[in-house]
Amino acid sequence: MKVLIVGGGGREHAIATRIAESPAVTKLYAAPGNGGMASICELVPLKATDVTGITAFCKEQKMDYVVVAPDDPLCLGLVDMLREAGIPAFGPDKKAAIIEGSKVFSKNLMKKYGIPTAEYAVFEDMNAALAYVELKEFARNEKTRRELFALYSRAVMSGRHKTFTRGENGLSTIYSFPLVLNSGFKDAKAYAQKKNIEIRQAYENSIIALRQEEIAKKCICANSLLLRCAAFPLYPRLGQKDAAQIVKVLSTLL
Repeated sequence: MKVLIVGGGGREHAIATRIAESPAVTKLYAAPGNGGMASICELVPLKATDVTGITAFCKEQKMDYVVVAPDDPLCLGLVDMLREAGIPAFGPDKKAAIIEGSKVFSKNLMKKYGIPTAEYAVFEDMNAALAYVELKEFARNEKTRRELFALYSRAVMSGRHKTFTRGENGLSTIYSFPLVLNSGFKDAKAYAQKKNIEIRQAYENSIIALRQEEIAKKCICANSLLLRCAAFPLYPRLGQKDAAQIVKVLSTLL
């Protein structure tokens, strides 16, 4: 009995190892297989997604059975093509494989028939998807940002950079400050980067930045605000070690 295993990963290697133990198997192939499978299979230089090439190879070799493990060839209809050619194959047909090939299809299917699954939404626009995630994560992220902000505040107050602004309503944003530096932004950024901490100009996209040349001549304070205000991100998934590192940088910043 001649058997072909489609795929070349660890899963296919494990399948090949067990199938090779069967006394009914006289020849075992793998397309494309991997180096570790070479001792038990004859490797065929065909990609798993080359469904036409694999079908032709199976016809030529008069294959008795084919095991299709990866998702891609299943979704491309390899099992359907093999069955049409009269070659038995293990694996779902193209219509059934869509459950694995399309998360949108599978999620909609589970929702329709009341099968428990995690909450989801489908978007065609990346910005809309990111906004949805931010909205769903807001409550948890907000709690963490408040905790980090408390750490930042204590760190800043213990250093030389005493002044920072905060919205009157007390709500946090992605950024904790801005912090008004006693030194220039470039020097502060260079120092923070050495510690692998991100720092940005707080007003880099503001009207002050866009009209810097004009404002610099008329309002020295506004220009100074642009050049000396920094923002430190409040990453919602910071670990304790990362948070401690940022706090240390804030408390010792120049």
